[in-house]
Amino acid sequence: MTIYHHPTLETLLMIEKAIEENSNKLTRYQLWLKLPRKIMYQTYLLILRYLEKSSKITIKDKKLVWIAKLGSEKLFKPQFTLKKRKEKMKFDSETEKLLESLNPDEREILQYLDFGEVSKIVEASGLEEIKILRALQYLTNKKIANLESSQSKMIILGENGILYKTKGLPERVLLNYLEKHQEVLISQAANQSNLSDNEFKAALGVLKGKALILMEKGKIKLNAKKQEIEKKFLEEQFLESLPIALDSLKPEQKLALENLKSRKQIIEIKDEKTIKVILTELGKKLTNADLSKFQDLIENLTPEIIREDSWKGKKFRRYDISSPVPAISGGKRHFVNQAKDYARKVWTELGFKEMSSSLTQTGFWNFDALYTAQDHPVREIQDTFYLPVKGKLPKNYEEVKKAHEQGIS
Repeated sequence: MTIYHHPTLETLLMIEKAIEENSNKLTRYQLWLKLPRKIMYQTYLLILRYLEKSSKITIKDKKLVWIAKLGSEKLFKPQFTLKKRKEKMKFDSETEKLLESLNPDEREILQYLDFGEVSKIVEASGLEEIKILRALQYLTNKKIANLESSQSKMIILGENGILYKTKGLPERVLLNYLEKHQEVLISQAANQSNLSDNEFKAALGVLKGKALILMEKGKIKLNAKKQEIEKKFLEEQFLESLPIALDSLKPEQKLALENLKSRKQIIEIKDEKTIKVILTELGKKLTNADLSKFQDLIENLTPEIIREDSWKGKKFRRYDISSPVPAISGGKRHFVNQAKDYARKVWTELGFKEMSSSLTQTGFWNFDALYTAQDHPVREIQDTFYLPVKGKLPKNYEEVKKAHEQGIS
């Protein structure tokens, strides 16, 4: 049995508030124990995955960190608006039959095809990507749309990049600290800047490389004017531009990329497949049409429909018998059996006869009678499985023995 977890908006807001109030303090399990109202742990994990995917939280050193700038209301604001349907159209008989053959998923996504990309259709419709791709394949077979796919490398924020985009890069945090103190001991800055040891070392290296600080006698001294401090670093501008395609980078963005690539989990480069939907003339016509009369087609004939006569006055969805279907390959014999048949064929063609026997044989019939040399490797335990049972020799074994000892004359 599958258990579905459907958290309410109230539960989502409760967890968001708890994370925000305890940001970077508690682990997942510790926060769950501290929630003002108990919920199932599986539901709790589902919400955490959703918030992480929505770039509202991240996990650093096993602790939950709140990184969102906007409230939850942003989550529920529609990202797309559908255009209004035009007036009802009249279709020819062939188009009518085609529309009557569309399954529910195909009819559902027709109104979203104008968005042009599968990722946008997923976001706008709320349907699963695999369901949309399957429906698009059917629509392609019906000459309503065509699909074009392309591969590209995309630069996206890594785990630390998501965090730094909100609270600032370590070098920005240290620079802001030095703006207030001007000149401090290195050890003092390390303790008071709220940076980890690795972040502090990285920030020192970057600021020194940009000639914004001086380091001498165990102290850090600010070496930047107010305008230089207020100006955004090239790396900061680059993080704000993500996600972005690798092949579309400008020269200054390439420089920022090189500076960030060596730093831990700030950026990631991943392969992304983009699938574009191109409407045919028929597709453009159908996406602008009112198809409400095709919504009530009966998909399956069930006992309830027959018993209640609810099929009367309604149409059944047409079966599409013209679209191509996956090829079905017939079965074939196991390769071991094929090898046995081939060996049998070779030996019988040489004049040997096949005999039936038990699953085990004595060494006499298995080796001696076949004139296998006494020191042949096949007799070793690595090639033959021996049982702790003594076999009986046949009456005419002397002839075989003589052949081995004296040869065959």
